[in-house]
Amino acid sequence: MTKQTYRCSWVLGGAFLIAACSTGFSAVQLEDFGYGRMKVGGVEARGARPLVIVLQQFDSAPAAGINGKAPALRDASEFDDLMFNYFKKSANGHFLENSRGRFYWTRAGGGTYGPFLHSGDQFDNEDLNYRKSLKRLDLALQDLASAGFNFANYDANSDGVVTSNELTVMVIDNISGRSGGNRPPKTPCFNPQGQNVKVCLSKMITLGDHSSLMTFTHELSHQLGTIEMYGTNGNANFEYTLMGATIFPVDDDRRTFHLDPWHKMMLGWVEPAVYSMDAPGTATIGASQLPQGAPPIILYSPAHGTHEFFMLEFRSATLPGGAGYDANVNGVGIVPAATATGLVVWHIKTNGIGGEDVNADVSAIPFYDAPGALMISAFMNGSPNFSGGRGGVWNPGAVIPYSLKWLDGSGGEVRIKVGNLTADKKSLPVSWGEFPDAVPPLPNQKLLFYNSTNNTGVTGIIDDADATVKTLQRCTPTAFGGWSHVVSGGSDLFFYQDSTGAAALGKLDAAGNCSLTRVFRPFTFGLGWTHIVYHKGYYFFYNQWNGTAAVGAFESGLFHQYNSWNSFSTGWTKIVSTSNGILFYNATSGSGAVGEWSLVRSGLGFGAIVGVNFTQLNGYDPYSFATGWTHIVNTSNGVLFYNSGTGLHVMADLNPGGIVATRADSVQTLESGWTSIVSDGNNLLFYNSGTGDAAVGFIQKFSILTVDLSGRPSTAGTLGIRSHLSGFSTGWTAIVAAADDKF
Repeated sequence: MTKQTYRCSWVLGGAFLIAACSTGFSAVQLEDFGYGRMKVGGVEARGARPLVIVLQQFDSAPAAGINGKAPALRDASEFDDLMFNYFKKSANGHFLENSRGRFYWTRAGGGTYGPFLHSGDQFDNEDLNYRKSLKRLDLALQDLASAGFNFANYDANSDGVVTSNELTVMVIDNISGRSGGNRPPKTPCFNPQGQNVKVCLSKMITLGDHSSLMTFTHELSHQLGTIEMYGTNGNANFEYTLMGATIFPVDDDRRTFHLDPWHKMMLGWVEPAVYSMDAPGTATIGASQLPQGAPPIILYSPAHGTHEFFMLEFRSATLPGGAGYDANVNGVGIVPAATATGLVVWHIKTNGIGGEDVNADVSAIPFYDAPGALMISAFMNGSPNFSGGRGGVWNPGAVIPYSLKWLDGSGGEVRIKVGNLTADKKSLPVSWGEFPDAVPPLPNQKLLFYNSTNNTGVTGIIDDADATVKTLQRCTPTAFGGWSHVVSGGSDLFFYQDSTGAAALGKLDAAGNCSLTRVFRPFTFGLGWTHIVYHKGYYFFYNQWNGTAAVGAFESGLFHQYNSWNSFSTGWTKIVSTSNGILFYNATSGSGAVGEWSLVRSGLGFGAIVGVNFTQLNGYDPYSFATGWTHIVNTSNGVLFYNSGTGLHVMADLNPGGIVATRADSVQTLESGWTSIVSDGNNLLFYNSGTGDAAVGFIQKFSILTVDLSGRPSTAGTLGIRSHLSGFSTGWTAIVAAADDKF
């Protein structure tokens, strides 16, 4: 086993700790993984960096914005405190803690200038045709010069040019609300009158006066070279890294969470211990906010190289002395702090030693990559499903039931055991090796029972112990109209009304409470969609009568349509998402088809997604399938076909290439009349809206022949019934399963 060790001594410098570290000798060095390579203009993020804040007060909103008088900015001292005062909760305090005292911001000149008064027509939106630049940033530099700010004091290398690695300028206005960004000024270089220096800033920070503290800090970090980690869907790695999404739905949000360990290493702020994962091993990791705790670790395979590896870090919201700037990791405040304390597993893949393609212009990295792709993958694998970019921490005292696999699908022998916290709760032991524990069953999700007649809902969960359904909460999904469609989009619920085009997004929390997160007015969506299917991150809308269709996704709460069609085949009665494609079926003709998304990206490698096309993988002529199937359900183990009129059902597999294969000996006749069938983890819920009867079923595992609970021999791969239930309310028109809002 190969290990890279670092020895560090700590000295007090001013009000913060400075680390001086030396390395031992090893076959690999931390620099092979990118340590210290994240710089801007060759300048590393060490010591102090000058920062000046410019406040701009526009007397009215611009023509493109809200009409009327613009709100007033808060007092300048509030912004100065929020930025510089590390004795309070501040951006400066966040950087000091994350860098282990190695980096902080210092006031340039007086620190905060303004507010400078301007007319509303001087507030401009970014110029998409010219570097996404903003003319009002030129105005901010003029404001500084008019106030006597001496730019020449910040020409650190005395070359007559002040650049972004010598001075950071943050502009806060009263129009932009909670938004933030890094944008260049319209004029590449500014010549302040009477000063013998040019100001050539590649990027300046622009913020609304109600931006969250994490948005302040997020945008500041871009000045150091950091890149976005919220992924192509906008939600990846949320509340696990500062470089995830930070624009929250309330003004002046003050939640805090740390930067990810990969960025900390790239900036030279932490020295992970490096271990080979090709042999079993054990290590102890200190909590991420401790200035002298044991660092995170890197697990890599010498045979696989240093371009792809795993990083393990200990995140804690329950430290005895306080959680510091990681107090809201994993959503603490919504979830209990104890459940957000544990191990976080990061998967990193770069396109070269240290990811030399990193630069501040990268808008967003995908949290799934591919061999040979030009961009970087960096995502956490969360509990309980090892999902990329989402989920919870891995709590102490258990083996993670998923192995470490490379992005090309190889590997998979090594798993991680999370030890128990040390007595002082400041450190977490971990081990890795070929642990024999079996992968557990899929976790159950929350169920939403919805009645479109009276617009009421109830949440519940299937209890694995006795195969019963437990009621959790009652809820009213919305205050207007009955939804014709309720669709599960993973952790989201999408409500749609086909007669008006109104819609809403909703969530179920860990306790089963339901809430709407966004409501869309009538005619926001088209009228008359007969089918809405969520497949691999995108919603597919289809009208079986005229063959029109559309596809899109919700991004930051707004719907983005990526494509539409006027000539899809008509008559599909069932459309089902599976891992190997979307299955289309016509109950009248018995015809079918299987297709898949093909994503269109801008630029090289994994650029931004600009279009979603549909590619047919296979087609089935009339009577290829039996006619009359009323339900087709993708389960955790195959696809269930069911006819509610006859009770007939069969199991099938949808294999790669769009090939549907019926399982031998899986044809059975069950009870007829089920109006809803829902897959929930390894369970299936059957429900009859007319009688209120229900049943819980399961699919036999393929490994052996088993006997179901009634004692009847059953072939692996077929459906079995665990329990029959009665006494449910009648009239539920839709039942969907959704993960709670942390998964």
